[in-house]
Amino acid sequence: MQIEFIPQSPLALTYPPEPIKKVIPNWYKHLDNTAVKKNIFEIDGLNPVRTIKRCVPVQDYITSGYVLKNICDIKLARGLINQGSKEVVNSYAHLAKEADLPVLSTHIEKQFPLNLDGIEKKVLKFNNFFTVKTPPGYSCLFYQPFYLYEDRFTILPAIVDTDEFEEPVSFPFYINNKVENEYEVFIEAGAPLVCILPFKRDEWKMKISDPVRDENNKIIKPLSKAQLIFSSIMENAYRNIFHKKKKFN
Repeated sequence: MQIEFIPQSPLALTYPPEPIKKVIPNWYKHLDNTAVKKNIFEIDGLNPVRTIKRCVPVQDYITSGYVLKNICDIKLARGLINQGSKEVVNSYAHLAKEADLPVLSTHIEKQFPLNLDGIEKKVLKFNNFFTVKTPPGYSCLFYQPFYLYEDRFTILPAIVDTDEFEEPVSFPFYINNKVENEYEVFIEAGAPLVCILPFKRDEWKMKISDPVRDENNKIIKPLSKAQLIFSSIMENAYRNIFHKKKKFN
C-alpha cells in the first residue's frame, strides 16, 4: 500500500512528511526497559517490573503512521477581553509572510463555540500544504500524537476520506490555557503537528457477548494467583505470539 503526499508549495518541502517513528520522543528513547528489578524468588512476581517502553501496544502507537510538521516559525500572542472571558489571538508566521503563504487561518466563534475554564476559546487552523492521497477504500485519521506531550496547543482530530478528497486537510487548534491572562506562544519550524494514520474503511456491527460461565451457571472468576504467576512468566506472550508487525516507511 502507498500513501502519497503532494506538495502545494516549494516551502512545504522544507519540512516534508515522514514516518512518525523518526520523531519518537526523547523521554521514550532514553527510558530504561526495567523500572524495578525483582529477585526471581520473590512471591509477588517472577520477573522484573517493566516500563512503558516494553509495552508493545504503546510501541505500535508511537511508531505507526506519518507526521506532518510545521513549515515555518509561528508566533502567537494571546490575550483576554470582556472581563477575561473571551480570548483574542494575534499571529505572525515568519518566512511564510515573505512567501505570501497563509500558514494560519481562523474559525469564527459560532463555528465551534469552545469554552474552557470560563474562557471562550479562539479556534485557529494550521493550513497544510500537502495533499494526502490514499488508495481506494482507505481514509486517514488526523490526530495530535499523545506521547509527544505538546502543552502549547491542542489540535482537534478528524477523519478524512483521502481517497476521494483531493485538497490539503487543515488542522483546527486552540492555545492551551495558562495561568497568565496574556502570553506568547512560539511554535518552531519543524515541530511535529499531526500524525496521519491510514486505515481501510469497513462496516462494523456491535455485539455484547454473555459472560463466560461454568457448569453451575456461575460467572467465571478472575485469574487465580497460580494463573497470574504463569501469566507473569509469559509476559512476552503478546509480543511473541499475538503481535503483528506494522510497517510505515
